[in-house]
Amino acid sequence: MCGRVPKVSKSCVDMECMSPAAAADDPRMEHTTLSHLPDELLENIFVRLPLKYVVRLQCLNKKWRFTIFSNQFQKVNAALPAQRIGIFRVRTPSRSGGSNVAKIFQICVYDVSANEWCKIPLESAPLNLEAILQVDSGIVCWKGFHQIHHHKFSTCNPVMGVWYELPPLLQGPEFPTLEKMVSNTSSGMYKLQVRTFGCTCKQVGCRSVHESVEIFDSSTHSWSIGNSNSLEIPKIQSSRLQVWDPKQERVQVTDICDQAPHGTVYHGRSQDRWYILSLNSDTEGIWEWEGKGIMQGPSLLKVCTLPLGCKFMTYKNYFYVHAEIFIILTVFEPLDAPDLKQVRVLTFQTSTQAWDERWPQELAHSRLESWEFETELTFEPSFSAMP
Repeated sequence: MCGRVPKVSKSCVDMECMSPAAAADDPRMEHTTLSHLPDELLENIFVRLPLKYVVRLQCLNKKWRFTIFSNQFQKVNAALPAQRIGIFRVRTPSRSGGSNVAKIFQICVYDVSANEWCKIPLESAPLNLEAILQVDSGIVCWKGFHQIHHHKFSTCNPVMGVWYELPPLLQGPEFPTLEKMVSNTSSGMYKLQVRTFGCTCKQVGCRSVHESVEIFDSSTHSWSIGNSNSLEIPKIQSSRLQVWDPKQERVQVTDICDQAPHGTVYHGRSQDRWYILSLNSDTEGIWEWEGKGIMQGPSLLKVCTLPLGCKFMTYKNYFYVHAEIFIILTVFEPLDAPDLKQVRVLTFQTSTQAWDERWPQELAHSRLESWEFETELTFEPSFSAMP
């Protein structure tokens, strides 16, 4: 034998043989449960768990939920590199009457470190949700409808399960449009800029149109009148640097985008970088716009080729970019399971220059449910952002 087998003490044997009722009264069991661990140790345990377990833990125990909501846990979690990517999918139930039909949303999160997917249901929403308007620093802004106020906004942190219904707009016109959302990651506060159109006099038959800009500040939980320049979106530069390499394959934008068959070209963005996924045989691969800003330059640089043997053309595809990770989702209808839709996930990381192929059951769904993924929109789960 390479090592000694440790002896089991008599007290340990006695504790294993105890009934639950006897164990509860035994003084030796007083500080042996997970709930009795120090908060600092719990924080360091929870922060290393896959996201799906952290979401479950906050529903099982009041102390664990308090630990996850604590400022210290949020600081520890924020100090770790971002390793979770969330995407949205939506299902519209069949119309049962009325013009407004509430949609059902889910967040599917890819945990990079655990290399697995999980689903986060959106529960306890204060409004009947219609659409996702903006996502920034862990906060999601939604548009919904209400019996009294036809259009209202709400924000939430879906990981924490915390919602906030925004107060009514000051002008109260008919057609509000969310233009900007700016979050402060250090303070957890955020601001919204909404442009409104409509009549404010509330007189029957009035056709005058009034336009205004309103700003919502989460620190005061109130709206104020602003202008188009009230909010300035900070410029975030990508950590990915373009290196001039004469050997790197290049194509013209027109070679991919012009005359491309429907469903063969997909666009993605990460920070100040823009990308194209091409499924055409002549230009197959992921390409990056040369230069910075909104699609500057006439040329595209090849980031990577697609893995051999993967089928795309006859199925529905979705393309997402988050930092240095590219994700391609393909929805299949297997012949041997006509009532089921499977989702294949191809993930490419520039750090490893390798593709990973998975068929997560968390993304599969019944054919009758008609789930659709929100295109291009990604979400970075956060434990520190509070609506």
